[in-house]
Amino acid sequence: MKFAPADGRIDPGLDPDGTATWIIALIASVLTSAATSPGFHPADQLPTLRLILTRFLQAKPHGSYRSRR
Repeated sequence: MKFAPADGRIDPGLDPDGTATWIIALIASVLTSAATSPGFHPADQLPTLRLILTRFLQAKPHGSYRSRR
């Protein structure tokens, strides 16, 4: 997480520690749902989880950032 922004692989505006915390929380939620809901199948959710994470981490083209107020 700390080197990916410099390489242009993820949004450089993301805080590495906060981003890692959110990724862990999302994965933990999937695992918790699997443990508590018999009909929940984590493997079925992988495409959605991948989409969420890809869009969250996606580096934006230079100049496309909105003001964060």
